[in-house]
Amino acid sequence: MDKIKRLLVISLASLLTTGCASFVEPGEVGVRVKWGKLDGGPLGEGFHTHFVSRFLVLSTREQALALDNIAVGSQEGLAVGMSVTMNWRVDSTLADRIYSTYRDEAGVVSVLLTPRLNEKVKEVTARYQAIAFLENREEMASAIETAMVEETEETGVIVTNVSLANIDLPDNLEEAIAERAVQTQRREAAVLRQETARQEAEAIRIEAQAEADAIAILNSQAPTSAVLSLRQLELQGLMVEAWRNGAELPLVLGGDSGSFFLPLPQEGTQPPAE
Repeated sequence: MDKIKRLLVISLASLLTTGCASFVEPGEVGVRVKWGKLDGGPLGEGFHTHFVSRFLVLSTREQALALDNIAVGSQEGLAVGMSVTMNWRVDSTLADRIYSTYRDEAGVVSVLLTPRLNEKVKEVTARYQAIAFLENREEMASAIETAMVEETEETGVIVTNVSLANIDLPDNLEEAIAERAVQTQRREAAVLRQETARQEAEAIRIEAQAEADAIAILNSQAPTSAVLSLRQLELQGLMVEAWRNGAELPLVLGGDSGSFFLPLPQEGTQPPAE
């Protein structure tokens, strides 16, 4: 029995010293790579041989990705500084996917997590006014965490937490917000003036069209029409008033349906009494 144990120990030592075996510790996961391609699925903790394969070990322990003093924009467009920390870990059941896509943990951080986290932080902070950053810090962190969980789904990465710190608001925050509000009011007032002018122009157009339509209807009716007769009386009154005001030429109204004239007064005739 002792000989068997010694042989096993010697064999194990030989494998380890020749690089044909590896040991995966707790908190790690291994993958075998043969000729640049995966050789099987993820390997849990324990002793594993790989005679013609390369062995890669990934940590499944929680890690922290920190983005320090990044600049983000608020809802008003103000620049705010902050630090963001995201905790994440490798999903041991998808370690082979991690290797296929990113090769190792450094690739996960540089290719996937850092750019996506930057993007989601700026998307979320843009929904809040700068003055509300401090009181809504936890809410913003939760929204960023949710967005990152969705972004990393099925990538082999598990996001566990996001926190915000060192929120640095502009020194002249109140003045900047007030100035931004004034600019917004000016833009809204300009839009309102344009809309009012458009509506007034449309009202004038409608009124002019209605008048044109009415005149067309009057001109198309017979001279004996009650409507046309009433309009003629109104126009006669206007012409008399014009004569009183010094008109020298005869005033004539004509149309497709007939004409009538207002004759000049005879010599010595006075304008009608008012």
